[in-house]
Amino acid sequence: MDKRKKVLFIHNSLPEYRIEFWKKLSALVDLKLIITSGKLAKKIYGLEGNTNGLDLVYWNFKDKKFLKKMINKYECVILPPADSLKEIVVCQYVCKLCKENKIPYIYWTEKWETKLEYQPIKKQIKNRIQRAIIYKLCKNATICVAAGKKSREYYLNMGIESTKIYVAVDSSTSPKGKKYEDIKQKFNMETESKVILYLGRIVERKGCHILIQALDRILKENKAYLLIAGDGDQKQQCIDLTKRMSEEDRIIFCGKIQPDERKNYYLQSDLFVLPSFSLGGVCEAWGLTVNEALECGTPVIATTAVGSAYDLIDDKNGFLVQENNIDELKKAISMFFMNYDLYDRKEIMERYDRFSVDAMAKEFSKA
Repeated sequence: MDKRKKVLFIHNSLPEYRIEFWKKLSALVDLKLIITSGKLAKKIYGLEGNTNGLDLVYWNFKDKKFLKKMINKYECVILPPADSLKEIVVCQYVCKLCKENKIPYIYWTEKWETKLEYQPIKKQIKNRIQRAIIYKLCKNATICVAAGKKSREYYLNMGIESTKIYVAVDSSTSPKGKKYEDIKQKFNMETESKVILYLGRIVERKGCHILIQALDRILKENKAYLLIAGDGDQKQQCIDLTKRMSEEDRIIFCGKIQPDERKNYYLQSDLFVLPSFSLGGVCEAWGLTVNEALECGTPVIATTAVGSAYDLIDDKNGFLVQENNIDELKKAISMFFMNYDLYDRKEIMERYDRFSVDAMAKEFSKA
């Protein structure tokens, strides 16, 4: 007889980067996954993921009877993040059902807020309203799970008691890759050159244009290339910007790569950079590409707008730099090349193990 706790996990989408976590958690608890939007992840990321082995169902919120019939089968419910009006309504309805059926629930978030000076008035008002809603959800929750240090601070600043907050450091992994492919050969790079990697959506707040400007003259001096792997509405602007740089031939746009190709890129890169900045008051809630790079032993430079940087980056595996600051990013990249031999990929991988998807699933299970 299966004695694992029966857990109902409600989430707003089915992104590829969450699949492995849910599979690991399913081995520890009897997990049922309810997705409230089947198209959201595909619309944003357009990546493929293998959901085999997951017990999941898509739920149309208009069919309220569906959840009402099944919720009392579970011993614990995990709420979706209250990031949109729809999910706020979903959370409130689920909380009502939990209360009626005396079922404990967990609120989980990656959310934190950037500095007030980076938030326009509209964003400040939105954050204030959202805090009030989330506080009410958290006040009645049995446990609040934070993705890391910044989201823990968010809970504390709202007035949630520290004894009620549990940290399960957010994580992701790159699935088993395809057959090895030499990326230097594929993109006609010099064999002895260094590779700086940006991997992710090419949208303004990810700061790819900042990285390109920071690398002017650095690439040639250090016999390095910048690989930009991804797609997005700012791609053409970044290509146009590259054409104005002195080292255009050392900046290569690879296009979008699928999850089973990621590991090839991380393992063959010398440095990964996530140059996100707070655009319109919106910061990088986590930044799972930092996890994926460190998992492969690749040193990382990330900015103060990246949530994961506060938990994952230290002086052994990279740099944390001020957001939206070309000079500081340029200095950090130059320092990396000056101290290149000090970074031990094997040590980075071993030290990262405590932040693996396995570790995240185990901490969630404890919560």
